[in-house]
Amino acid sequence: MPVIYSPDYDCPEATTLLSTRKQAVVFDLIHASDLAKGCSFLEGEPATADQLQLIHTRKYVEAFLAGTPRGLAQSQRFDWSPKFARSVLAVNGGHLLACRQALQNGLSFHLASGAHHARAECGSDFCTFNYLAWCPKFMMQEGEIERTLIVDLDTHQGDGNWLLTRDDPRFRCFDISGCSMDVPPHHVADGDYWLIGKDRFSARYFEALKRLPCIIDDFKPDLIQFQAGMDCYEKDPMMDGNGGLTAEELARRDRFVIESCRERRLPLVVNLAGGYCDMKTTAKLHFQTFLICLASISGSPNMESLKN
Repeated sequence: MPVIYSPDYDCPEATTLLSTRKQAVVFDLIHASDLAKGCSFLEGEPATADQLQLIHTRKYVEAFLAGTPRGLAQSQRFDWSPKFARSVLAVNGGHLLACRQALQNGLSFHLASGAHHARAECGSDFCTFNYLAWCPKFMMQEGEIERTLIVDLDTHQGDGNWLLTRDDPRFRCFDISGCSMDVPPHHVADGDYWLIGKDRFSARYFEALKRLPCIIDDFKPDLIQFQAGMDCYEKDPMMDGNGGLTAEELARRDRFVIESCRERRLPLVVNLAGGYCDMKTTAKLHFQTFLICLASISGSPNMESLKN
């Protein structure tokens, strides 16, 4: 299984959050395990300004690359530095490689987060550039794919995804969230956006998730991108100690998404996405997703039912 990562992803000085540090820890867990022999470890080429301008404005891209004006360069709320700029370009270029590896191998695992809030003219909420939108659009331009489905299971709504793809019929977003970013209005603009309240969180979450196979069959994507966010974990600070999924339920979720794609022989990229518990807990949850990916490829996924 292709695992996409670069040491340039690691940039702890950009924030006190885990967002730019956990990737290295998850990579170390994978690389140190006996299962590493079942993986190929790859690095992508850094994204370029021309590529990023497919969906982001020239003004924003140039400001970020130069670090000035500072307000725009740091509009995603990270501390800007040349090292951080290199990190962001590496992550975005890595995702393009991850998408292409998924086309070649059926599934790839990308140790990246920080995309789905970024907008055309600025970053937002710790997302600098939206690789979930620009990588497929670049591949469409190159004739590699015709349409893509984004399965966004980070607990925050993918408002940037919606804004950047809502008028493009080649994109579809399926989003289950624990908190709204107020875009689209009421979180249910087209039936593919679900806001799960604290009451009966788990039951409502899996009820919404059951829609995924029908969405896949209806849309018939050439590529699926899965945001396997861990910030809907019951002990994650984003859940405020009320609601959320257990580690076992997160595994159940990941198995269902991955196998829904694998059964249909559809190329799938799996991302880390959000997760803000302590480092050990968050890395372990992401490593669990990796194990499920690898089990799916080996033919023994031990998939659990969603009927309960």
